[in-house]
Amino acid sequence: MPTIQQIIDHTLAQVQNPQLENTVDTIKIGDPSAECTGLVSCFTVTMEVIKLAIDKGANFIVTHEPTFYAHRDNITDDVATSEVYHTKRKMLEDNNLTVWRFHDNWHRISPDGIVTGMIQKFGWESHLRHELKSLREHPVIFDLPKTKLGVLIDSLRDQFDLQYMRYMGDPDMSVSSVGLAVGAIGGEYQMGLLINHNVDVIIVGETCEWMVGEYIRDAIDQGKTCSMIVLGHVMSEQEGMRYYMDWLKPAFKDVPMFYAELPELFSVR
Repeated sequence: MPTIQQIIDHTLAQVQNPQLENTVDTIKIGDPSAECTGLVSCFTVTMEVIKLAIDKGANFIVTHEPTFYAHRDNITDDVATSEVYHTKRKMLEDNNLTVWRFHDNWHRISPDGIVTGMIQKFGWESHLRHELKSLREHPVIFDLPKTKLGVLIDSLRDQFDLQYMRYMGDPDMSVSSVGLAVGAIGGEYQMGLLINHNVDVIIVGETCEWMVGEYIRDAIDQGKTCSMIVLGHVMSEQEGMRYYMDWLKPAFKDVPMFYAELPELFSVR
């Protein structure tokens, strides 16, 4: 069996001009020299993800987002005093689990790994306006057959098995051009999709309500075709980590691999 470090090295070797310095793609806990007994790919390391790794006998977790509640997993003074943090860390340590974050370079690879997985989930590969490379090279825009916004919303809710959908816009309006802004890419990027590319609707992870939300509100009040669907950060990116597992598997066929699908973060009542 390969070591954990060998899997990491292979992964980064596939990235064109990988970012190896000033990156969050580092070991967060554990021993990368250990032989890999199994790999769990996930959006973020939750308690359930840790339990899954233990249950499957996997000692390597690859996460897209932080483990310890900060972008660089630096332990803040507040977190350092938290029983939640210490319980989580102890569970990882007691079970000899190694956690590596794969964020910067999974977005850096061409085509973007997270976006590739999301497009596969949507099933919209044939509707891409531009060849998929990186988010910064070409915005991700789809030209779909005309449909009503409400129909699109309902189909996404069913596809992602969500309890609810947050959106802005008239459900009866016709939409065709769709811009995708995964994760928390930022309000400026989302505004660019609406203004510079004139898409009918943007599908986002997180958004800036006072910026993007209020722009869309004004556009709607002016009678323009403008709308937004908010999937949430988890739902707008986690399929990219399912894709990571599928992408990696041919190189390490003997390593058991598992994808940890997370439920949506919020509940409604």
